Amino acid sequence: MKNYNKESELSSNYKMSSLLEMVIEYYMLSEADTGLVSEEETGLVTDAFKAIESKKSVSSFLDKLENCREEITEKMQVLTAYVDRLLVFEYVINRIEYRYTMTEEEINEKLSKYKRDEYVNNITNYIFSDKDNVVVNDKIREIVSELPVRMARSKFLEHIKNSIMLYSDSDRYSLDGYIYMLRTVTMLYKPKGIDKYFTEFGELVDELSGVDYNNITSDYYAILKDKIVVATSKIKDITDIYMSLQKLINMFIVYGKNEQSEIYVKYEKYADICYKCIAMLNDVFEGKTDNIAEVEAMFTGIEGIPEELYEKRVNLEAIVCDYIKEDNGLYDAVKTSEKLMGSSLFAELEEADTEPVTEEYLKAVTDELIADLKQLISDYSRPVVRAVYAMALGKLPVFFGDSGEVTQYISDSLVQCNDASTLLATYNLIDELCWGD
Repeated sequence: MKNYNKESELSSNYKMSSLLEMVIEYYMLSEADTGLVSEEETGLVTDAFKAIESKKSVSSFLDKLENCREEITEKMQVLTAYVDRLLVFEYVINRIEYRYTMTEEEINEKLSKYKRDEYVNNITNYIFSDKDNVVVNDKIREIVSELPVRMARSKFLEHIKNSIMLYSDSDRYSLDGYIYMLRTVTMLYKPKGIDKYFTEFGELVDELSGVDYNNITSDYYAILKDKIVVATSKIKDITDIYMSLQKLINMFIVYGKNEQSEIYVKYEKYADICYKCIAMLNDVFEGKTDNIAEVEAMFTGIEGIPEELYEKRVNLEAIVCDYIKEDNGLYDAVKTSEKLMGSSLFAELEEADTEPVTEEYLKAVTDELIADLKQLISDYSRPVVRAVYAMALGKLPVFFGDSGEVTQYISDSLVQCNDASTLLATYNLIDELCWGD
């Protein structure tokens, strides 16, 4: 075996790992409905695979692959924005369901089975039954997001401001990420391309935004609920394809950045299996065969290898990635590959802004968000605003001082809800969340 330095060893690992990952993902893609995305996107993937099959360089595809990655990331941000909006309207729809599916007598009969004080104690016991504070806080946020919100605008905005203040000693990257989360969950985030991609979902959001939820017919309620279910399902299907394509493109880039590295002799036989699988899957995509079974059979020959490479890669990254110099010929390959082989398919390839948060910057982003929230509150009907409150409060750091405040908040939320159908829906949703009933 050749005497590799750590940088070369890591680069070789990236090449082999990306080859294994792309074969597995290519197989998954072969069974998906790729008609949900553009032929240009799938065509680029198949062209890159043909180059790999022919043992040609993938580096010539890197610019196109990186551009495609950016476009898919943009489209995924649009899809995510629509999911966040649909979740708000789904919240509204779920809480008025019994108004259209049950009689008043049936609702009251169901409600009579709940003893509020006892129920509140049961929820509190559920929340604090775990000794792990992280788990307890997660449970609190889950419950808060399901409870009816009868909170003054000023109190809600105060909670938002207080949560942002927690980032005063952080860096801009962390603060920006938190603001982004708040904007997505409150329907304020308008990603680039939202007026260009998937406009049919935008039309549905516009329709849902204009509904008077206190005065709709049972037939229209059923139509709206069905539209949300259909749209959510379609978004999931499209998202699954883009997740697969993004994984493939990430692996192509990693492979291309490291293709000059030699694969260790130990792994050459596994690389050969990968190349053979790619050739077969290329035939499947070209319609020359539909024999997937042979590919599946060949997968047994690479079992355990991705895991083995991963363990070695983690150790090598700990040694190399923090210390490799920019004048090292493998610097770009190593730094880019580390990000693309990480847990986030849509990781930013540019370095994060770790500049400390200044008082001026904190005030500017806070004021902008609060102003936008005030506008949203004035633009939407009360049921939608309450849904936004609930979704946002369920994402904030826990703002209760002790268990007594948690209990009081739960009790007040239930007491102040004077809509029987919403109250019953809340009980049922919390039952399912806490006890799986």
